[in-house]
Amino acid sequence: MRYFIYGSPIFLKSNISSMKDIFGKFKVESNFVNSYIISAHATSLNNKKTETNFLYRILKILKTEKISEKNYLEDIKNTLIKTTIPNKKIRLECVDINSRRGYSAKDIEVYLGEYLESIGAKITLKNPEILCYIILFDMCCHVGFISYKKLNFIDPGRHYKILSSGISRAEFKLMEAFDEFKIKAKTNQLAFDLGASPGGWSVFMAKKGIKVLSIDQGEMFSDKIKKLKISYEEANIENIHKLKEKNTQILHIRKKFQDSLVFLDKIKKADIITCDMNISPEEAAKAVLLFSNNLKKNAKLIFTIKCTTKFAKKYVEEAKKSLSKKFIIKSVIALPNNRQELTLYGVFKG
Repeated sequence: MRYFIYGSPIFLKSNISSMKDIFGKFKVESNFVNSYIISAHATSLNNKKTETNFLYRILKILKTEKISEKNYLEDIKNTLIKTTIPNKKIRLECVDINSRRGYSAKDIEVYLGEYLESIGAKITLKNPEILCYIILFDMCCHVGFISYKKLNFIDPGRHYKILSSGISRAEFKLMEAFDEFKIKAKTNQLAFDLGASPGGWSVFMAKKGIKVLSIDQGEMFSDKIKKLKISYEEANIENIHKLKEKNTQILHIRKKFQDSLVFLDKIKKADIITCDMNISPEEAAKAVLLFSNNLKKNAKLIFTIKCTTKFAKKYVEEAKKSLSKKFIIKSVIALPNNRQELTLYGVFKG
């Protein structure tokens, strides 16, 4: 079986380590920076074999054909036609690695979609059943497909931009984490957002109906937040009770973490805790643990592990060692919108 893989552009050695964990033996046929075509004996994948995974996507390749400069689009189309795809509602997505031909991935998707529709295929962006991916790499066209429920899209960045509030790019990371870990938001849940400034993560959760206690000495982009019609106030002892009220969405405690704890006996226990602070994993973990006594059993943790060097495993171990005192660590992964960092997902032991 052959696979297309792309992983973190920062932790390249760790990409190979993750492939060894998942596949055992494999052969790299082509590679370009953080993208790989490999052959391996594995016909089914168990990504849970490794708790820490640096790979963004692993996609089975079902058909490969050479493509030429002269007949570029036609050759891509012919490769797609030769692939046996179920007669279901299809979404097309193109990934174009080291292209030189001036066609954007979107151009290719439109061209193929229009052709397939002309021969009776069901092409749709709404409620697709199958995601068909076209990977253009090393003057070859590689095609495969997967159930849309298993992998909603290949390139999250293109899609999360549409949903973003515009507060900060960091918002994409939390969107990806909610999707990756299948976190279902419920109205009137409570979240602690540690290191919340300028407010992207708090806004994302508030838009899902979650009430957010944002903790950060820094300033939030309050004007932008209010323009999004999200209720926002700086918290004090007199108004902290408002988190129990229907229309309150974000309260911001503009204090040090240690000084914020006095507020917690005034509110219910939280369902979610997030942390995206630009400090060492060990120090960030200490801040999370300060708030752990005010979490419900099975509360979800989303924690960004900042790596100041490329020796990522060191920082992962630091974070896991501290957080495992109170949390079951489920996964540590590189998400496409992580830069020199990883995202940890855990569940509070209670």
